[in-house]
Amino acid sequence: MSTIEECVRDEELIPVKARLWRYQLEERLIYASPESVAWIRDVLKDAKSDGFVLRAAKPIEQLDVLLRRFCSGEDLDDPLPHHMTPTSKGIWRIPTADLRLVGWFPVQSVFVLSEIELKSNCTGMRDEQLLSNAEKFREKLDLMNGDFVKGDLNECI
Repeated sequence: MSTIEECVRDEELIPVKARLWRYQLEERLIYASPESVAWIRDVLKDAKSDGFVLRAAKPIEQLDVLLRRFCSGEDLDDPLPHHMTPTSKGIWRIPTADLRLVGWFPVQSVFVLSEIELKSNCTGMRDEQLLSNAEKFREKLDLMNGDFVKGDLNECI
């Protein structure tokens, strides 16, 4: 069994800091896999919206807004184009207009981001691969004995 602190110390997880407004306080936390952080650094900076959602911001801006809203404790309703729903194994897919973030809640108000991908690449097999990779990453970390928050979004955040 490992703790979040141990995973951060061992560089298995990296704390993600949202760019909050001056009046906002951090109420929820996000930790990411090193692969997710590298993907954000290497791929996301040049990514463009696929145009399916009219007037959608750039994917990097979508991530910035999502991180700010999540970490500040805001509701995660609109403008997310789809509702967040967990798989039967507690893996969550968090969508924006052009991104899919995949991970789980080991404890309430803490999200572990294991995978991130452009929506345009998440068809069929790739989407299932993201979910499977998240499950494998959770097993590998053995964070909190592999436990995770079960239930709907309100129970997770």
